[in-house]
Amino acid sequence: MKGSVVSVNDDMVVLCLGESDGIEPGTKLNVFTTIFDGAIEEGTDNNYRGELVGVISIHSVFDQHFARANILSGTVTTADFVDLPE
Repeated sequence: MKGSVVSVNDDMVVLCLGESDGIEPGTKLNVFTTIFDGAIEEGTDNNYRGELVGVISIHSVFDQHFARANILSGTVTTADFVDLPE
């Protein structure tokens, strides 16, 4: 499961992940940005990859679909994503 960073304010972010995704305060997550490595052509392999840009820790979950987190390291921006462990 992936969740997107929907806003960033100083060292706090809001994620599109919440109670329904099993997120709990204290959970640490790696944050990635999307990198495009090629041309957009029919029949080519997926030319997108995630590049690690930071680590966050869930501060609070405020509904079924959203949570606040503190940036522990790196530079996190809107539209970056987290990948939840299975």
